[in-house]
Amino acid sequence: MSAAVPAPGSWERYLHSSARFHAEREIRAFLAGPARGRRVWDLGCGTPPLGAHPAALFTLDRQRSAGPTVVADLESMPFASGTIEGALLVAVLEHVDRPARVLAELARVMAPGAPAYVWVPFLHEVHEYPVDRWRFTPDGIRELLEDAGFATRSVAAGRLAGLGTVLAHLYRFLWPPAGRWLPLRRLGFRIVDALRIVDRAAPARDWPIGTTWIGQRR
Repeated sequence: MSAAVPAPGSWERYLHSSARFHAEREIRAFLAGPARGRRVWDLGCGTPPLGAHPAALFTLDRQRSAGPTVVADLESMPFASGTIEGALLVAVLEHVDRPARVLAELARVMAPGAPAYVWVPFLHEVHEYPVDRWRFTPDGIRELLEDAGFATRSVAAGRLAGLGTVLAHLYRFLWPPAGRWLPLRRLGFRIVDALRIVDRAAPARDWPIGTTWIGQRR
């Protein structure tokens, strides 16, 4: 099985969720570009938004409830050295005890030249509390990955952590979740999502939600 260009349906729902929403375009480009035709692992995949991971991805997580292909810890993956053809780490490194140890293990299992995509938060809400430990600048995540044995192709601040993003988080947590207010809740989400367009259009070098790093194993 190999990774394919994201298709409508499950891919759309998978990418349009949580941190994957922040980096949706970049993940699409990675899977259709450097990782095209490769066996790509979503490492630290977490629980998918609608109960199933896209068939084009292999998945690994230490929580069996996430339904991964392999249940394992990122610091000790059950793969032979140099066998992984491609990897995604999306909103993962902020939750681990030792990011440098995880990246060293990633370098061990990845084949030379294999592409990797990493998204990490910066000005982002605390999530998966109480195990949300770290935040990363573009310079910081690049240095961690290069020290672990990766070559950087690109590293860039993501979408602005602006008004639309702040309102979206507040709205999600403060508005009643269901009942007779549900139609108004849905309308509100549409309005807030429209404000996120402003966030996407604005430069985010100094105030990004997160950072996208793309590179390969040296």
